[in-house]
Amino acid sequence: MRWSLSLRLSGVCLILRIVLVLVLALALTGCKAARWASVDGTASEAGTLRADGGEKGGDNKHLRIQAFFDEQTEIVDSFRKANPDITVEWIKADGDFLDGLMSDSPPDLLIVDNGRIREINDMDIFEDLGGALYSGASSMQSWFPELHLEPYRSLDGKKLIAIPKDVPLNFTFYRADILEKYGFPSEPEALARYLEDSQSWLEMAKVLHAHNHWIFSYQSDPVYVVSNSFGYFGRDGSFVRNNESMVAAMDIAKEITESGLARNLNIWDENGKKAIVDDEIVMIYLGEWARNLLQQWDPEQAGHWQMTRLPLGQFSTQGGASFMVPKNAKNKLAAWSYIVHSMGEEAGYRDSLKGKHWYGKLAGRWVTPLDRRAEEIWDKEINEAQYAIDKSSEEILASIEEKVTFALNKDLMNMYEVSGGQ
Repeated sequence: MRWSLSLRLSGVCLILRIVLVLVLALALTGCKAARWASVDGTASEAGTLRADGGEKGGDNKHLRIQAFFDEQTEIVDSFRKANPDITVEWIKADGDFLDGLMSDSPPDLLIVDNGRIREINDMDIFEDLGGALYSGASSMQSWFPELHLEPYRSLDGKKLIAIPKDVPLNFTFYRADILEKYGFPSEPEALARYLEDSQSWLEMAKVLHAHNHWIFSYQSDPVYVVSNSFGYFGRDGSFVRNNESMVAAMDIAKEITESGLARNLNIWDENGKKAIVDDEIVMIYLGEWARNLLQQWDPEQAGHWQMTRLPLGQFSTQGGASFMVPKNAKNKLAAWSYIVHSMGEEAGYRDSLKGKHWYGKLAGRWVTPLDRRAEEIWDKEINEAQYAIDKSSEEILASIEEKVTFALNKDLMNMYEVSGGQ
């Protein structure tokens, strides 16, 4: 049994995960050779099939898609039109998406939240989409130029187990009219350059605060702007969030606390949304998808909300979805054909995203099954640390590193061994 299963689950959850892996392992052992022997072609670039491929019993004439959102009707209908001999069944997963893999009719294609990949990338139950049967690695260069693939690989980095459907970068959203009123840059790139300097960011906060405008919802905003650019661990098991960039972000957070520069409102609840409408909160830091949210939350001022890249020269992502093909899928080439078709259908959407210009700036973060546990410790300590004005930023980050590595020490050593870290 893989070490990570015992780390993350207990009781019934552990038993279910063990059963899942054993069932898949037994199924794969008997048909692995036959699967590869039966495939003499690949999915075409146009998204139609050129050869059979899948587990025993699959003829690539039926495609089961399990996703965490409702059916994308236009894409599914156009796929059916391009592939009239393939029936498509769309299943919206309400619970653990892995549950479907234990059924007699497992999905051929999973569409998962990008944040879930880290929870399962240690499990050898997904196809290598960069392998010979598929063309995932090469296709990614046209779909997401210069994007680092590390977050979409297996824990050991050897297999490309996920193809991102979209990669929403984080942005700074701001009220251009209010910034311009008080003499600050309002053109997107000019503002981004201005906010690369931490003291400029703080000066803006102080000037606007004097007029009851706020650019920090919470003291921790700068910490999360920076920390989202990093994972939690390096391949050698080290904690990677104790660095100079994080020290600078923590220094800003401490100044925000001492000067009372945070509005201390959650923009996701009614009070926070009201503060946006009332011109109090005039800057937020979210994924590119937030453009639509701001139009809903503040329709009267929607034309004044603009977006630019993050402060301090940071680049990170938030949200998005990825395709994954289970090893026990019965219709693998139909699944790959759908991936290619879907990516083609949404090419216009991807091209409309401002984030496309900075895919190459995203760090190749290593994501691991231990990230969620590290995140729980991180969030707790960061929320408490921003009020610890008697400690330096270096001391705070060193303390967090110590607590994370102490709590996960044995698991980190196991992960280092399993992942082949250097």
